[in-house]
Amino acid sequence: MILNRNRDMDLRAEKQKKDIVKILLVAIISICSMIIINVVAYEHLPDVVSTKSSGNTLMSKETFLIQTPIILVLGNAYNIKINKGGFFSTLFFNILFLGVITFVIFHNL
Repeated sequence: MILNRNRDMDLRAEKQKKDIVKILLVAIISICSMIIINVVAYEHLPDVVSTKSSGNTLMSKETFLIQTPIILVLGNAYNIKINKGGFFSTLFFNILFLGVITFVIFHNL
């Protein structure tokens, strides 16, 4: 009975390590994608970027392009540390965030 419990705990720990590797891989790919999108968009964006479709919230393009990867890093760190790093929640967050930021960038072109 005790041996089965230890074996089950070892299998769970191994699965959790594999999930963390997947989560980190998704996070790194998303962050690199965000940086590439920001570098490409820098020349084409106006000096002031609207973050709402109504145009009420404005910020400089440098601030916008610097804060987006930072938010992505913080969101992934939150998911790993506090949310116990679910793979699908990481995937959902990264795809959603990349989609929203890409939409905001193209909306301002």
